[in-house]
Amino acid sequence: MIAAEIVDGVVLLRMDDGKANAIQGRFLGALDAALDEAGDAAPLVLTGARRIFSAGLDLPALAGLSRPAMDELMREFHRVMLRLFLRPAPVVCAVNGHAIAGGCILAMQGDRRVMADGEGKIGVNEVRLGLSLPAIAVETFRAQLAPPSLAAAALEGRLFSPAEAAAAGLVDEVAPAGDLVARAVLAARALAPDGPAFAEVKRLLRRPAAEALSRSRDEDSCAWLDGWFSEPAQRRIGETVAKLKGRSA
Repeated sequence: MIAAEIVDGVVLLRMDDGKANAIQGRFLGALDAALDEAGDAAPLVLTGARRIFSAGLDLPALAGLSRPAMDELMREFHRVMLRLFLRPAPVVCAVNGHAIAGGCILAMQGDRRVMADGEGKIGVNEVRLGLSLPAIAVETFRAQLAPPSLAAAALEGRLFSPAEAAAAGLVDEVAPAGDLVARAVLAARALAPDGPAFAEVKRLLRRPAAEALSRSRDEDSCAWLDGWFSEPAQRRIGETVAKLKGRSA
């Protein structure tokens, strides 16, 4: 599901579940294991396969979960995302295509994002499903986006083209698809000078977000679950799942 290789001293992790890199327990376990294998010392590039970085939460797999099971899944999602966000060495996300909802949250855990030019979209559209954003999204976005861009991304549920995403600050660079990984590797290497300075400055910059998440994690998790299991959200999730199953039939 996640293949690793070394490219010019950079750990390249390529996510590929054969479909859309949808996020559920198995995916999170594979990403966590890949991060274990990569360690925290070398710069890292995370990318997807074909035209999808990640389509977000695997709604067909998660729609039937009980509240305790969904709570456990989201706590694991929070832990793995925060692990990427706080990783001492540089993390660059090479967004090769669609990065929707949880896929956008995943991309936003990096220090830099390079997105392939083309038809790919990036954004968090949860509000259009009647869902709130998990706290890990709000705090990590707040740490990296100007307030107007944060509002446009979070409150409007917009999906941005590569050029729009660059203008809003969701991505740092747009590159031709064929050059994407090479450009991401260069960006990762540029962020990785000798010595501990990068890791220390990153820790200081991201500490407020980590502390905010620690303070309110249980309260925010409960509020998010209330939204997920609300009647309007469950109806819209059910409609979305039916559409997805219809497309694959």
